[in-house]
This record gives sequence, C-alpha cells and structure tokens, in this order.
Amino acid sequence: MAVCFWKKLTKDRNKISDFIDENRNSAYCKKFKLLPSESPHILVTTTYPDLDKEYKTNNYFIAKLYEMKSSDITLILEKLTDQILLKNIKQENIDSESYWNSWRQSFESVKEKLNMVVRKIKVTFDTKFFKVEIDGGKS
Repeated sequence: MAVCFWKKLTKDRNKISDFIDENRNSAYCKKFKLLPSESPHILVTTTYPDLDKEYKTNNYFIAKLYEMKSSDITLILEKLTDQILLKNIKQENIDSESYWNSWRQSFESVKEKLNMVVRKIKVTFDTKFFKVEIDGGKS
C-alpha cells in the first residue's frame, strides 16, 4: 500500500500540497533514515512503524524511487502486487527466511519485467537472514 500522510481535509485548501502533512512525513523519514531526495519510498517491515515507540528490527526492505513519475510508480506497485499474489507472500510467515526471499525474488522479477522503469531504483533488504542491496541500474 502506498502511504502519504494527509492533514485533515477542509474546503479552504485548493492545491494537493495543502493536504500533505509534512511534519508526519518528515518524522517517518527521520525515524527510518530516509532522505527526501530519494523519495518516494516503499518500506516493508515486520513491525508496525509506530512513531511513539522505539523501532528495533532489522527485518525490512526499502525501495528508493528517486522522484519517479507517478505513472511509473503505479506500474511498479502493480507489478509488485502481482508478484506478492503469485509468490503467495503471507503475513503469518513474516519471521522466516522464505518470506524475505519471496520479497527479494518479487522485486527481481519486477526489475526484469520493467528494466527501463526501474533503472533509478535502489532496494535495500536488511533482515536477520540476509542483507543485500539491489541497484535497478545494474544487471
């Protein structure tokens, strides 16, 4: 799911930027050490990323989309969703090596299918089973 935090909707706002909650977005970026210049990001974790709690897990992956066009981001999310269904990635397996390997294989498959679109993406997997970085621009 793609998430952007919004302010409460009111009728006196007319631009999309009027609705974005910069403070909350910034808080998550700071917590996960995500640079705005590398955004938007796809972040998958095994623990709900609560801002009010200490977050100490090494089971996550982050895809940095580097200001890609929204149509390309939509295409990537659609293909990644297809892979999640095809690989039968289930939440009940989140603490297993096969779960994280399925995510890695899913991204690799998306990279193969959308090579021209994903050339700017960098994905980092940091799990207790393996750590790997996949640069979309490299084969």
